[in-house]
Amino acid sequence: MTMLEFEWDDDKAVGNLIKHGISFVDARDVFNDPSAIESEDRSMRYSEMRWRIIGMGEGRIITVVYTERGDRSASSRPANQRKQSDRPMNKPAHETDRSDWVRVDAMTDMQAEANARADPDNPPLDTAALSAMRRVPRVKVIRRALGLTQQAFAERFAIPLGTLRDWEQGRSSPDAPARAYLNVIAVNPEAAAEAIRKGAT
Repeated sequence: MTMLEFEWDDDKAVGNLIKHGISFVDARDVFNDPSAIESEDRSMRYSEMRWRIIGMGEGRIITVVYTERGDRSASSRPANQRKQSDRPMNKPAHETDRSDWVRVDAMTDMQAEANARADPDNPPLDTAALSAMRRVPRVKVIRRALGLTQQAFAERFAIPLGTLRDWEQGRSSPDAPARAYLNVIAVNPEAAAEAIRKGAT
């Protein structure tokens, strides 16, 4: 499987590890969870669209706030608590790349919640925000599994970029033929891309 390329701020990575015990490297696993849920993060006003995803990572439920920027994504904490990097997530491991699971598991719910409330980038979800979260759209799961940006996926499989974004953001849903096409892409992306290339010549 091709890995998505992530980036985050090293200072934030260290701060996240100190505060929550979670490394951004381990937080990547959330994006491979097919049962993850997500919603647009509207907790603050940002100049770009930010998303909050909750899923399994290293056998724990983790929440991550991220932004997709062209070829990269990114932010993290444990789900009852969590953050973002300018350093590619596939660099060799060092101390800030190792989650302190012993400390995470030893945290009381009260400590975890206090840490979360002190995190302006990823505050706790209230009931209304949690109920607004939805399963990650299948097209986004497929695209991430292929390690492609929205633009690259749209170009490779001849899907209008605006349509793809609408599907991923829940503004519209693929119809039956589109769902069948996405199933083909999921099962055999090379064959689907080759058929598109041959059809264009």
